[in-house]
Amino acid sequence: MVRVSILVTCVISLMFVVLTDHAQGLGVNWGAMASHPLDPSNVVKMLKDNGIKKVKLFDAEPATMKALSGSGISVIVGIPNEKLASISSAYKHAQKWVKENITKYDHNGGVDIS
Repeated sequence: MVRVSILVTCVISLMFVVLTDHAQGLGVNWGAMASHPLDPSNVVKMLKDNGIKKVKLFDAEPATMKALSGSGISVIVGIPNEKLASISSAYKHAQKWVKENITKYDHNGGVDIS
C-alpha cells in the first residue's frame, strides 16, 4: 500500500512538473453581458496587474476595444451568436463585420488581435 501511495505521489508530481513547464500562459474570457458591468479601462488595468496577456472577447464592443488599444494584451474576438446567421449568409456581410469590428482597431498602437 505504501509503495502504491509513493508511486501515485511521484506520478502526480511528475505530471505537475511536465504540465507547468509546457504551459504557454493564462488567458481570460471576457463577456459584456452582466447586470453590473465594469468600466473596460478598469478591467484592462486588472488584467495587466494580474499578468494576463491573452483575452478572448465574445463581442467587439467599442469601449472594450478602445480600452484594450495599446495595452499589449493579445485579443481574440468572437462573433456574437446573433450575428452568425447574417455573417455566414453572405461574404459581404462578413467583410463588413470584420471592417467595423476588427480592422478598425488593428493598427500600430491599436489592439493586438491574434
